[in-house]
Amino acid sequence: MRRLLLVLCALCLALTACGTSAPQYDLGALTTAVEQATGVSGITVSVEKVEGDYMRARATPPAELNTDEAIVFLKREAGAWMVLNYGTAFSPEDYARDNIPEALWLGN
Repeated sequence: MRRLLLVLCALCLALTACGTSAPQYDLGALTTAVEQATGVSGITVSVEKVEGDYMRARATPPAELNTDEAIVFLKREAGAWMVLNYGTAFSPEDYARDNIPEALWLGN
């Protein structure tokens, strides 16, 4: 048992040293930012992908609103995530206007 614990501790340290820690964000603050941008409260936000200071998230409205989920693009500015754009479909011009990294485009 002790040997297993030592192996697990060593593995955790090795992974941390390799920089494999998860991106840092406050889900409550993200939800607040999305709710303010959309004007809808009770949204559930899930992070799909982060690329540098940009993020793609999915915003799921409360069931009683009977509306589609939205994709939300955010950018980290001065440590806070700001909503750039949201919707259900985006054109190449939308991505270009907001400087969204190609790695975050839908389908990538």
